[in-house]
Amino acid sequence: MTCRLLDLPDEILDHVVNVGSCIVKHPKNTLLSWPYPEHSSTHLQALALTCRKLYVLCLPYLWRDKEFILPEASTQPSTTQSLIATDILREPSALKQHDDQPLGWYVRSLSRDLSTSPHYNLANSALMACLVANLRALRMDFHPKPRCEHYGLAYFAQHCAMLTELYLDNCRDTFDDFGSLVIHDRALESLTLVSCSIKPGTLLAILHKSRSKLQSLHLQSVWLEPVNAMDDTNTPRRNSLTSAYLASRAVTMIPAFLYTSLLANLPALTRIALSDSLSLDLVQCLVNGSPHLERVTLSLHEQQPTRIITALNALASLSRLAFMSLAFRYQTNDAQQRLPCALPAAQVHQWLAKLPASLAFLHLSAQQLLLHPDTVAAIVQAPRLAHVLLHHVALPPPPLTNSLSSSSIASSSSISSPWQPNAVQTEVPNDLARAYDHESINAQSSLAAWQFLPSWPQLQPFVVPCAQVQQRGISAFDPINQICVVKGFDNWNAQ
Repeated sequence: MTCRLLDLPDEILDHVVNVGSCIVKHPKNTLLSWPYPEHSSTHLQALALTCRKLYVLCLPYLWRDKEFILPEASTQPSTTQSLIATDILREPSALKQHDDQPLGWYVRSLSRDLSTSPHYNLANSALMACLVANLRALRMDFHPKPRCEHYGLAYFAQHCAMLTELYLDNCRDTFDDFGSLVIHDRALESLTLVSCSIKPGTLLAILHKSRSKLQSLHLQSVWLEPVNAMDDTNTPRRNSLTSAYLASRAVTMIPAFLYTSLLANLPALTRIALSDSLSLDLVQCLVNGSPHLERVTLSLHEQQPTRIITALNALASLSRLAFMSLAFRYQTNDAQQRLPCALPAAQVHQWLAKLPASLAFLHLSAQQLLLHPDTVAAIVQAPRLAHVLLHHVALPPPPLTNSLSSSSIASSSSISSPWQPNAVQTEVPNDLARAYDHESINAQSSLAAWQFLPSWPQLQPFVVPCAQVQQRGISAFDPINQICVVKGFDNWNAQ
């Protein structure tokens, strides 16, 4: 008895289409906050053209993730592109069971690139929101020029009851766009704001409503909009380009006490990325409120060794941590200063030994990061760490024998042992700041210093100058970097 592929039940064929068309993400793409599209349109189109049955099965996947881009040549207010998009979305479906539903009914993620022109058409935004009623993920990239009207977010908050993922770039809250999420009670699972401004009360209200569901939070260059004391619900606001411009100039940074309220209790959070640097207190607040974090991208501006150790140990206590990018720098929306990791090499070694076994991606960035050769060897030889990126690495003087135990990280026999629990038993100096100052002053940052080490043949493939790292497609380095430790980025230029 033979069974043809098309004789299988539709449920099985649907699963085959779903799995077979999934896009295998390049490691670089896994770092992005917008994970769509999830399915390859090329594979789906080829499969849909084979027969009507497969076409019907592929149609929902072909329309699941849509992207509409405003033409760059548009320099005057025009509805052409918007009308084309909405005309397509309201075309009737070819499926018999959904005869009365437009193609927009299948859209689950929508990306609108409106960054090429400051002109817009809110009427078509309203129509588009009505056509994608089942939308779950929305991304809108706007032109950075301030607008004299709202951005249209309210339409999607009103008509898309399933909306749980939001990605906004260059969206300002001057006319209370974000308030629509609170009014329509939209609890988000993912929130990404890039170069946006929002009123503090609105931001707190959004996170409060999403507290039990929020899994991903990305705030990059987010400002706080001023709350206009003259606003009144019974008094219409004067929408003008002048008021929008003045509001964009009056924004302020997110203060530490507001971050405390935002991060205090997010039990479902698994991914977080913040551009503003944090203190020890905020790191502890984050770890205590989100114990299930898996991906962390943070900046730390502490410079007291004891506070640094406490903050690092808090991050190491995250048992599910798989990705960590940690920068030592003071950073706000309008200022940035790179800082050293002000810890002696032995304390850095001890902290690395405490990192959870689930960690596969480690990125450390500092003005100076002191590492012993055996520590570097242990990192690059750890099979669980698929990707390692450390800069700017400096070679400290050899540790004193009376400050390290018999399992010293300087011994060649302990190259692999630091990655076993409790393998390192170094004595903490009485004055960590003095110990760090001594090592920092005498540290060497040249490649020649590493080449004289007995372990250089083992370290050579991983200890590389900055210029060589940039050739691999990694641009997150500035001229101050001299030596980097890199593992697993050989194919970073691949698409």
